[in-house]
Amino acid sequence: MRSVDLLRNSLMGCSLWHSAKTSLQSNLQFSTFARRQRLHSVQNHVNKAFRMDYLSKHQYQCSQHCLLIVPQRKMAGHSHWQNIKSTKEAADNKHMLMVQSYVSQMKAAITDNGSNPETNSKLATILERMKNANIPKNDIKRYLENATKKAGTVQTLYYEVRGPAGSIFVMEVETESAKKARDSLNTLIKKTIGKVKDVPSFQSFFDMKGMITVPVTKDMQTSNMDEYLEIAIETGAEDVIMTKDDSGLEEYEYVLKFHCDPVSYRKVAKEIEKSYNLEYSSCAVELIPHHYVTIESEDDLKACTQIANKMQSHPDFVSLFDNVSPPED
Repeated sequence: MRSVDLLRNSLMGCSLWHSAKTSLQSNLQFSTFARRQRLHSVQNHVNKAFRMDYLSKHQYQCSQHCLLIVPQRKMAGHSHWQNIKSTKEAADNKHMLMVQSYVSQMKAAITDNGSNPETNSKLATILERMKNANIPKNDIKRYLENATKKAGTVQTLYYEVRGPAGSIFVMEVETESAKKARDSLNTLIKKTIGKVKDVPSFQSFFDMKGMITVPVTKDMQTSNMDEYLEIAIETGAEDVIMTKDDSGLEEYEYVLKFHCDPVSYRKVAKEIEKSYNLEYSSCAVELIPHHYVTIESEDDLKACTQIANKMQSHPDFVSLFDNVSPPED
């Protein structure tokens, strides 16, 4: 006999059945864990009925073998909103990184060849990509005006923040005021367990390399890298690799990454594009860690995520580098 029927039969003939029937017919969930929790009101009814001699000893003992009924109250809309919030935050973060990448490329193109898209083909290409990425026209105009105003007047600086378990975060900024940029960073990091280094020492833990990224079209995808290695040698690059694009910012699946001296990366990028007709999507200085640290503690991982998020919200933020490796499954 089912537990519901057993309990119902035990209560049948008892004046309490009518009041208990409504609870039994509700949208309730049976759980064996319920015995470890507070007794449900129906069980209280059973105990009270036995004490007042409404139930026989046999009926009471039978009722004790039933699964206790525990109502699972749902918080309407709560989980749904959390899912929407999580998805929205991920989409907003991806959009922010995409915009920052385009603005950085825009500044580089303006510094090299001016702010007129009609005479600067590189800038024209970037603006077209921003348009295809559904960035509003007014926003693109504002980004262009700001990039034109700042081009040639800003300085590139690096700030270092130490996190838990040997983690190191290095942020690249483009700013007109080093003091203002540092004060903003200090304000953000105060809300985390990170520590801003007064004298950065990240050069001892990272290699600084110029990185030129070239999207790989279908006719370029090949397992033979000899041709691209030759291009790297001829243009002054140190190395080149073909890898999957994991940035989510390019429309192509694979990209070529040319590594070179950070001092001459703009010169190398121009030579690659001019002499070999390989249009690069970005050229920048990147920091490659000598060793990665694995964050095992969930609390440390949350702290690292908070530090990274705060640094990325800096008003002069360009890019962020770290030596953090997530724990292996």
